[in-house]
Amino acid sequence: MNAQWKYVPVKNVDATTEGLTMGPEPCRRSALPLIGVLAFLLVLGATLMLSAEDVSARNLLVPDDYATIQQAVDNATAGDEVRIEAGSYNESVKVTIPIKLTSVGEGETVITSDEEHVLRLEGFGITVSFLTIVGSSDNYGIHCYQFSDGLLWDIQVRHCNIGVLLSATFDSEIMDATIEDCSVGIMAKNGTYRNHFEKVRFLNDQIGLDIGRTVYPIDDSENYFTACVFESNQIGARIGPNGRENTFYNSRFAYNGDTALSIDGADCLVDTCAFLENDLTGISLTQPGTVTNSTVSYHGYRGIEIVGTSGCTITNITLDGNQVGLHLRNAQQATLSKLYGSNNFEGIQVSRGSFGVTLSESEFVNCSWIAMTIELQSEDVTVRSCNFAGNYQGMLITQSKNVLVSECTFSSNQRSAVQGVDSARIQIYRSSIVLTKDGHGLEFSGCGAANIVQCTVIDNHRSGISITSWGYQGPSERGVLDCRIGGSGESGISLDKVSTITIAGNTIENNGGGGIAALATMHSSFRDNLVQGNAFGIALNGSQGCLLANNSVRRNDQEGIRLISSGSGYRNEILENSIVENSWLSSIDRSGILLSGKYTQKNIIEGNSILSNPVGIRFESYTGGCENNLVYQNIIRDCKRYGIGAKWNAGPNRIYLNSFISNEDHVNGVHLQDKFEMDRLGNYWDDYKASYPEAVRNGVIWNTPYEVEPDSNLFDRFPLAFIYETDPPDVRLQMDDTVAFGDHIHLDAAASRDSSMFSSFTWTIISGTNFNRTYTTQTNYLDHTPTSLGKHRVLLVVEDNWGNSAEASGEFRVIDDIPPVVYAGGDLVVDVGVD
Repeated sequence: MNAQWKYVPVKNVDATTEGLTMGPEPCRRSALPLIGVLAFLLVLGATLMLSAEDVSARNLLVPDDYATIQQAVDNATAGDEVRIEAGSYNESVKVTIPIKLTSVGEGETVITSDEEHVLRLEGFGITVSFLTIVGSSDNYGIHCYQFSDGLLWDIQVRHCNIGVLLSATFDSEIMDATIEDCSVGIMAKNGTYRNHFEKVRFLNDQIGLDIGRTVYPIDDSENYFTACVFESNQIGARIGPNGRENTFYNSRFAYNGDTALSIDGADCLVDTCAFLENDLTGISLTQPGTVTNSTVSYHGYRGIEIVGTSGCTITNITLDGNQVGLHLRNAQQATLSKLYGSNNFEGIQVSRGSFGVTLSESEFVNCSWIAMTIELQSEDVTVRSCNFAGNYQGMLITQSKNVLVSECTFSSNQRSAVQGVDSARIQIYRSSIVLTKDGHGLEFSGCGAANIVQCTVIDNHRSGISITSWGYQGPSERGVLDCRIGGSGESGISLDKVSTITIAGNTIENNGGGGIAALATMHSSFRDNLVQGNAFGIALNGSQGCLLANNSVRRNDQEGIRLISSGSGYRNEILENSIVENSWLSSIDRSGILLSGKYTQKNIIEGNSILSNPVGIRFESYTGGCENNLVYQNIIRDCKRYGIGAKWNAGPNRIYLNSFISNEDHVNGVHLQDKFEMDRLGNYWDDYKASYPEAVRNGVIWNTPYEVEPDSNLFDRFPLAFIYETDPPDVRLQMDDTVAFGDHIHLDAAASRDSSMFSSFTWTIISGTNFNRTYTTQTNYLDHTPTSLGKHRVLLVVEDNWGNSAEASGEFRVIDDIPPVVYAGGDLVVDVGVD
């Protein structure tokens, strides 16, 4: 700070109780019963005197008419003007009647004294202008006591213990004044209210302005400071607990020491002010208040701090170059909006038990550390529609809970956009996390019950989302849902020691590592994700009890799905995924699904479509194991090397009810104890008829076993004649709307499967209300000749070879196409049949 400090001790600052008569109630009116009476008498007296002012007002000159200022004041009457020639006057002056005290002539008019006060003003309607008051370190420059409707205009006060003491002062003005080199520039106390301070300069004081700090429960309220300057003071201004509803407007606080503005009084307003290069803190609030439309820049500690209070509003603030732009400690229900912070070390801190804090429509950029920190048991914090860009780190959430980040943008931060540590119930909604330069996009460690929903997480240097040691936190836990995650240098989603998380509905593509890489992950669900264009698709390593279902895993450079040392104690389930064209470009040894390692055991691979991978499913293990896995009801087709097989010493495993179609080789390198059947049902092999042309079908099973690999002596003993199905077929009934009586109608069942896969077609034709005919065929059509006219209803029930059934229905009408009969007379009766 640029100021040259001179320590001036503050003496008896809060000890003055002059004018106080404490009544029974703690409020201004009861605490000062004499003030109201005196004010009434002053108003009444002034009204009577001012009625004659125009004719009787006099100018009293000092030293021409009176040698001292006090002599002139003593001889003045209401409305008179005491004019003081330029020069220096060493005296203590007391004014108690409504007169004007001003200077005349060229030069400075200085009044100085070592007594208790230099100038004491009591009463109504006193004006002091163009004077310089110089006191000592033991006295008051100007003491206004029970002072109202007064004016201090264009004055200077220097070198006093208290420059201007306002005691029980109201409805007065101080304008164009300079208060400097005092212990306290202006002190307001004992019921000082509704005063207006305009263009007052507080310079090089220990405390520039001090309001509302008396021990008595009397408010110093509704004072208004406009266009004031607080510069080079140790403390610019402080508002004590009794300082309520005071306003600072269009004022400047610069180069002060500890704090520029400290507010301990409730409901104060700071509007359109500038806080610049104060040594420690710009604004400190410990009571509810509002700060708006202001600039707070280059503070060595904190730009704004809110401590231990509820209900503050901070809006439309520029925070530049501070150590911490905005700090909240044990703050409740604070509303923060439209904050713009740049080049702070830290942008905003929510700390030590703060709760109910909302930050919205704000931007923090280029912080050299963290843009926003939420820490130390803070709770119920909402961050909405904010931008965090170009910071070392976007947001840190530690040891806190119930944090909502919604519709925010994090871009070009050096480390993670959002990092959560040892926290619970963090929710990241509809936010964009892009271009993290040297870290993860989102990073959570030791957190639980968090939601990351509908976010865009792209082009981050390491993983898009990294989650470590995520424990189960109850039914509120969800996971990563409906996000787009792409372009990460490592994995799209990285999980390490995570329990009970759901990864669902995401698009995870073009990441340098895996789409999803899960290490030591337990009882978690991966569903309905599109995982494409990554180094590998989904990997479980040392994981148990997980579900991978309905994912589309396609065109990843290596395996589509990996299970490495996973399963054993709690099996993993790989169900109904589409695994297509993985490893197509990188290596012909890669597979759609890889099971690797001794402890990859007891997993279920069911109902997947494994298409156009070099290898469909591969088992591998150097040390044995990789065994007792169940592979069933999968479609494995168009593999350029082989559909399924083992490498090294993997197995045995059970493989059944699968369909092997159009693979270069269906099986390669199996374990000799592998089983290719279950409950007398094996697999479907599309080359079976070519390999065994003499075989006979026995129901759904061929009568000749199928050798799964040439010269292996390992057989599928119950090869399937049809692709195994568990779902009912789709079927519809096709026929003409009408048919002529006597002709047949062609009924056709159009089904989703080849007709050879159906065991029966049952047709029921209902004519009228009581006449039914039922036909059972092995073909998907029926020619029927109706025997009556009118409407007929058809019900079709089909059953496939696996016992699945489906229904379809329709209607047709039989009409009589005999030419009409012309009859000259009598009655004509025509039998039209049943309708």
